[in-house]
Amino acid sequence: MSQLTLGFKRYGSPVYDSVWGNENILLVGGGGTMACGLKNRVMVVRCNEVGHLSDPLAEVDFDKELPSRLALHPNQVDIICGLEEGCVHYKLNAESKQGEAGKEEKDEEVDEVRLKLEKSEQSELASMKEQKAVTFNSYGTMLAMGGEDGVMRIFSWPEMKQIGTTIQAHKKSITDLAWSPDGLMVVSVSQEQAQQFEGAGVWTVRPNMTPSTTIQQDSCVWDMKTCKGLSGSHRGAAFAESGMLFTGFNSSSKKGPDAFLMRWIIDEGETVSKGRVVAHHEGKITALAASPNGAAVATATSEGEVCVFQAKTLSKLVRINNVHAVFVTSLAFSPDSSRILSTSGDTSVHIGSFPKSPLSSLSLPIFVIILMAVIAYIVQRYLQATSITRIETV
Repeated sequence: MSQLTLGFKRYGSPVYDSVWGNENILLVGGGGTMACGLKNRVMVVRCNEVGHLSDPLAEVDFDKELPSRLALHPNQVDIICGLEEGCVHYKLNAESKQGEAGKEEKDEEVDEVRLKLEKSEQSELASMKEQKAVTFNSYGTMLAMGGEDGVMRIFSWPEMKQIGTTIQAHKKSITDLAWSPDGLMVVSVSQEQAQQFEGAGVWTVRPNMTPSTTIQQDSCVWDMKTCKGLSGSHRGAAFAESGMLFTGFNSSSKKGPDAFLMRWIIDEGETVSKGRVVAHHEGKITALAASPNGAAVATATSEGEVCVFQAKTLSKLVRINNVHAVFVTSLAFSPDSSRILSTSGDTSVHIGSFPKSPLSSLSLPIFVIILMAVIAYIVQRYLQATSITRIETV
């Protein structure tokens, strides 16, 4: 395991999606309809100060129905879980149980945190089958959902009233949705083939407008002249807090890089107007995430590797090899943007650290060299001064 690994734990079933909240980490996955002894479940775990993962603190077993997508409301309580036959709404509640500590704690009272997932009835969600992307906007006022049929729907929360009309956003399954920081723009990506990076959709949402103009597709120019002639499909989309948009693109061409990591420019706060290839990517991209502080963006590959890039320059900060035995299914940054979590179909969850700049990994050796040089210089001057003193004494 890499020296950048802080925590690594297997949970007994493939993990397909993850969300890192303020305190809790949500995981979802399982063995599917056949199960084969692998539980289909949503789990709540925690990560301690040194990066070690806990056993499940709360979980829900879905029997033979596979949960594959998660969304956590900014209030850290409401959870949407996507199943094949519909979506379900849970509330995550914490119960504090006071007890007595051991003798080593001098009988002081401590709080034992107990978490509980409680199902909340939402008839509108139950009819939303095979949703491949679910996400709340940053204010928690809207919920966007993208289906395997390429349809996107946006609902007000918590009323669950559909905003505007149902949109056939793509011809094939939607694989990811990302809200802009202001909560009024949604980017959708799908499995459909896109020539010259034209496959993503950008949608402006205006809840107070009439239904026919509530959700409008922006007229975007995907300026990818350097990739003319390449074909492939988008994989992953994420906004940084600064408003920068990042998407992954897997090339189906036999020549050139396997994939590209792209950064897009927001034009006047409304339209994604121009983008450029900022990093050639080794291996097909399977997951993408941006850090909460907007300083980093991470990608993962079909070979089980995780890469972290500096957001402004797209310089590679670190590539953590052999993180997982098979493809990575999801990525999530910690709330303080200092750690990166990855999940995989091999049942494992990994917590890793990364340098803050491309040179930070070299900072310690450089510091040691400088320190040794300073010490050598001081010793040399001391010996010279001692030698002069002895000569003068003689």
